[in-house]
Amino acid sequence: YFLETILFDAAIIFETTSRFLSLIVTLLTVRAGMYTVFPLVGILIKWVVVGRYKEGDFTKHSFVYLRWWLVDKALLVCGRGLFDCCNMGRCLYYQFLGASIGANVQISSGSRLTEFDLIHIGSNSVISDDVTISPFVVKDSKVIMKAITVG
Repeated sequence: YFLETILFDAAIIFETTSRFLSLIVTLLTVRAGMYTVFPLVGILIKWVVVGRYKEGDFTKHSFVYLRWWLVDKALLVCGRGLFDCCNMGRCLYYQFLGASIGANVQISSGSRLTEFDLIHIGSNSVISDDVTISPFVVKDSKVIMKAITVG
């Protein structure tokens, strides 16, 4: 009877440990997916929903504004993931989204760019923390998108 109890307890411990390890592996897999797949999904959503941003004036209640809003929120949810690990990753991320970025550009992880196709960053430029480059403004119920050149 004593040996059966020990073997039964060992089986329960093994099953619990196996479940715990499965949980840890699952959590790590999901986390890795969030950092790799989510940003790529965000980039795909931008290209499918908006394509290229174009300069112009639009009404706030137009289809253009709705598409802009959907992409903006999708990119906020998806995040930059692994692209945010280093400066080269951030530059690649914004280039994948349509920004024109020159050589030797430094983009801080605390900065934010929007409406990427309308942004041109020249060589040797630095975009520091807490900087938002957004060629988008709402004025008198109008949405205005104009190209921005930095450097």
